[in-house]
Amino acid sequence: MHLPTNCFLLCFLALAATLPAAKADPTDAIAGILPHRAVYSYALAAEKSEADYLDAAGEMTAVWSDDCSGWVVEQTSRMLIERTGGIIIDFGWSMESWESKDGLQFRYFLAQSQQGSVVSQAQGRARLKAHGEEGEVEIRTGGETIALALAPGTVFPTWLSLDVIDGLRDGRLPLWHVLFDGADEPEALSGVSTFQVGERTATPEELERFSPLEGQELHRIALAFFPLQDDTGEPDHEMELTLALNGVVTELLFGFGEFTVRATLEELELLPPSSC
Repeated sequence: MHLPTNCFLLCFLALAATLPAAKADPTDAIAGILPHRAVYSYALAAEKSEADYLDAAGEMTAVWSDDCSGWVVEQTSRMLIERTGGIIIDFGWSMESWESKDGLQFRYFLAQSQQGSVVSQAQGRARLKAHGEEGEVEIRTGGETIALALAPGTVFPTWLSLDVIDGLRDGRLPLWHVLFDGADEPEALSGVSTFQVGERTATPEELERFSPLEGQELHRIALAFFPLQDDTGEPDHEMELTLALNGVVTELLFGFGEFTVRATLEELELLPPSSC
């Protein structure tokens, strides 16, 4: 079932101090990940959206590949939201990132767009001294360079994903991470709580279309993103996703407050394994 915001808050307030933190080395998860390219279609989750949101359309493409020294993630998205009165909200993003396999280095380039035109760009390089220790990031955006400290215990996005998959394997969820991913406000850190809210087997139609789901349990997890600079306890946004332990995600729900968008897997292509 869907966890509403108030449940996230109650769970967060009760458990934040005791949730397990990031594992030092989720190597079991790394070994099972399939490099792949996935294409998702967008649609409005009307049952989770206010009445004046009428429709959603668009597409997201995500590529997860292995270059031996690290994980390369490429993502492009364009989302169109229709509201009453003929209002169309048109926004998108493109992000390319590289993260070392030890989880200590992260590089990214992010472009955000509105009405099909790029409105902002940022690129950054981040490094942690060691897992559980502090780090630093240098961000170039809007013609200036910003140097910032990363709090002890910060993780980067692929490491968080691998730790969640590893946590599903050994029953460690719920989990708590402090995340830097360069998205949203580039200088912002997020506290991310992750809960499992269900699991299922792949449907016959999914198995026919996507052979990598054969023999895989699909785990439905919910993530709440809390701005660390805000002490209200309110999540900034929420996400649900359904994933296999090989890294393939079949569905995502993006919660934007007044409306929610569902992303459904339409195409899946396995990429050649690394030669290292």
